[in-house]
Amino acid sequence: MVTLTGVVLALKGNQGNLYKDVEELFTSARAQDFQNIENQFHSTIEKGHGRIETRRYWTMGNTEYLAGAEKWASLKSIGMVESQRKVNGSISIEQRYYILSIDSDVHRFAEAVRNHWSIENQLHWVLDVGFSEDASQACQGYSAENLAVIRYVGVNLLSRDKKD
Repeated sequence: MVTLTGVVLALKGNQGNLYKDVEELFTSARAQDFQNIENQFHSTIEKGHGRIETRRYWTMGNTEYLAGAEKWASLKSIGMVESQRKVNGSISIEQRYYILSIDSDVHRFAEAVRNHWSIENQLHWVLDVGFSEDASQACQGYSAENLAVIRYVGVNLLSRDKKD
């Protein structure tokens, strides 16, 4: 995700020690209620489509001790999003971790994450509704990958068409 003046990158488990260090840093900081740790916090609650979703955002500028941080020249802070969804009385919680090339600014971080998911959700909706991607049974050889590329090209062409 790119903000106006920086980059916000999601960390995945396959990124080894950096992911583990960021996860452990946030886990430890939360267990201590962020005592003596400079951080920023923001929370949102959204209701709709039969669910209540609470998102909690944290950023910390403490990056000098992260394993692999030296590989990220512009690394300035780290972020975490905890999403709690309540649907029909069932609650699910998910944490996601990020590295940021922006200073520890939780509101800019939250906006970048939400904008990214908004774009992702719109794309997936178009692919499913417009191109029936979820109903596709193509699975032989490279057919699924080839059809996905064709769908993405179609979405890009349609999004460039400005005719009403």
